[in-house]
Amino acid sequence: MSKKILFLITILILILPLSGCITIKTQKDAPNGGIFKAVDGAIGVESWQQKNFIEQIEIKKFLSKKTEVRTIDLANIKEIIFDPQESQILYIITNQGLHVSYDGAEKWTKIHPAGNISSLATHPSDRNILYLAVGNLIYKTWDAGNQWQNIYTEATGAGINSLAIDSYDARKVYAGRSDGTLIRSLDNGDSWDVVEKFDNPINKILINKNDTRIIYIVTQDKGVFKTTDLGANWQDIINSEVKKEYKGITTIYQIMLNYAHRDAILMATNYGLVESLDGGQTWQAFNLLSAPNSMVFYSLAVNPQNDNYIYYGTKNNIYKTTDRGGTWITQNLPTSRTPTSLKVDLDDGQIIYMGVTKFEEKKGGLFRSGL
Repeated sequence: MSKKILFLITILILILPLSGCITIKTQKDAPNGGIFKAVDGAIGVESWQQKNFIEQIEIKKFLSKKTEVRTIDLANIKEIIFDPQESQILYIITNQGLHVSYDGAEKWTKIHPAGNISSLATHPSDRNILYLAVGNLIYKTWDAGNQWQNIYTEATGAGINSLAIDSYDARKVYAGRSDGTLIRSLDNGDSWDVVEKFDNPINKILINKNDTRIIYIVTQDKGVFKTTDLGANWQDIINSEVKKEYKGITTIYQIMLNYAHRDAILMATNYGLVESLDGGQTWQAFNLLSAPNSMVFYSLAVNPQNDNYIYYGTKNNIYKTTDRGGTWITQNLPTSRTPTSLKVDLDDGQIIYMGVTKFEEKKGGLFRSGL
């Protein structure tokens, strides 16, 4: 036997007893997606921390083991939703499913695998109950996502675009369909009836928690409709005069209710950022750094404790005002992705969450990667 072969055998004999102790920490290249969190009220690049951890597991092989860290680094975030009673509990709708965190985004758990979720509705007082829209189906869980039951299937094939629960009477659940039909359940999702048919896909349902008889229906491109009597009567709150003054206002990128006032609406539109403090009777536009009809708003948030603080995200930047649009701060993002969801903590206005999405440039516009 040659000296070279003897040398190799000797090396193997020395290595084999030690090989079971080798730990190799592996993680795919660290993509800059998922969730970011800032805790100092600032929006500069240095303020954001990535919060994407799911779990760390050990994988044992013949002679070694390795540690694998699982994350949502590659996830595209469609929406961040707070539990209405506890802001440490967050849900995120992603292209990898529905995830929940019970500790302010330190750790995430997947509770539904569907990658085409359109809407989530959280119960106002029982966090075990959730409603989820996937395609033309509505699912419900009674045990915080361990098990789900299909409670509604739209036979026409129209998709369910939005869900909302009446916070005063949680037996009332609303669903907005892609064919413009608003349906409602009065018995926790056991049965459904038609409330109204709008001549345009319904993109979002907003129920005013100060008075749940007030409901807003946001359509794809026909504006916003309001009822003050649980759907018996409806009014288009963006009338012809408003459309003339703010051209492009019916192209709504983001919309939310501002609970610093009894019945206030904040909208990011093709015209720009506009608001109504009286339930849509009158409208005012914010002064922005960009001209009207010149940009797309991908996300919008307001501090629930102080509505002087407003945030919005464009494709490559994030903006902040501390004086209701008198002045604006603009910052680069800590990621190459686009901020598609912004939320300010319900209890601590210094804490901001940002979910991001990778868009691919294609002929005809931007498209979410992986969706």
